[in-house]
Amino acid sequence: MSMDDTTYRMAGNDTIPQQVALFNKAFGSSETESMWHQKHYMNPLSKASNVFCAMEGERIIGLSTYVPLQYVYQNTIYSAIQPCDVCVDPAYQGRGIFTGILKYAEAYYADQGWDVMITFPNNKSYGAFIKLGWTVTCRIKKLYLPIDAKTVLQERFGRRVPSLANAAMEILWLKTRWKAAGLKNIRAQKRDRMPEGWMEGARNPDALSFYATPEMQDWKLADGYAFYEAREGERPIASFLVKDYRRSDRFVTANLAAVHCDTEDEEKLTAAYAKLMLALKRDHSLLCIWDTCYEKGGRIPRELGFLNSNVSKEGSPFLTKVLTE
Repeated sequence: MSMDDTTYRMAGNDTIPQQVALFNKAFGSSETESMWHQKHYMNPLSKASNVFCAMEGERIIGLSTYVPLQYVYQNTIYSAIQPCDVCVDPAYQGRGIFTGILKYAEAYYADQGWDVMITFPNNKSYGAFIKLGWTVTCRIKKLYLPIDAKTVLQERFGRRVPSLANAAMEILWLKTRWKAAGLKNIRAQKRDRMPEGWMEGARNPDALSFYATPEMQDWKLADGYAFYEAREGERPIASFLVKDYRRSDRFVTANLAAVHCDTEDEEKLTAAYAKLMLALKRDHSLLCIWDTCYEKGGRIPRELGFLNSNVSKEGSPFLTKVLTE
């Protein structure tokens, strides 16, 4: 078939097995059909499919998923759509498949009355977004702290790395252990639920921030997010929303997606971060955090050893496209 025979459509749940197979093949991941359904078909803001596909006959040759979200800025709530997972069958790459899916999705969500689309593109997709009129609104830095340095470096450079790399990383972690040991009565523990209104409290009042209803908070936890709380006795010090990204059985990244500070005592906040980091260290290869998650920027994470990404020192581009005025 020629590219003129390619069609685009919203993907129904009857094609989930095809979607998951293509995604797992493209990324070497182990996504299950139930996880995929929860993430892309059960979002409480839409409760419908948020997967768009390029089809050759009845075969999926490319797909892009979208996440309905809400953001609040200056007390106004905006509805937003964020492109998420994108993959194209290797035999069809370089033929504008992703651009075709994106154009179709833009038209669909504009017709549905959504306010804006947002994304943090990778280097491969950046050009497609710009060509379709997306604009760079700002740049945001992401900070990283390797745990299993050997695995991280092997994934990054595709070469064997000596185990000595992990021994070297443990030197960086000495400061984290020291900060955590300073206030022994502060503990970080995983909780089953977020307190009602937690996302409202976690947002930065001076910036565009994520907004979530209790139903949305529960959906996030069902979608693989985890909620941690650091307490001094019964008194909350800080709480964290963490999202796992599994690139392989050995490589799991913990992304600190949101932070809510309950005190201005920086010694206690630093200890809370350190306790969380040690709790996450057991099951992850890499920790990362946007430096805007904490109202004082990334100062505490940097103090605990987090490093700027060497991929983009000026920060990752945050792209937006307004759908409805």
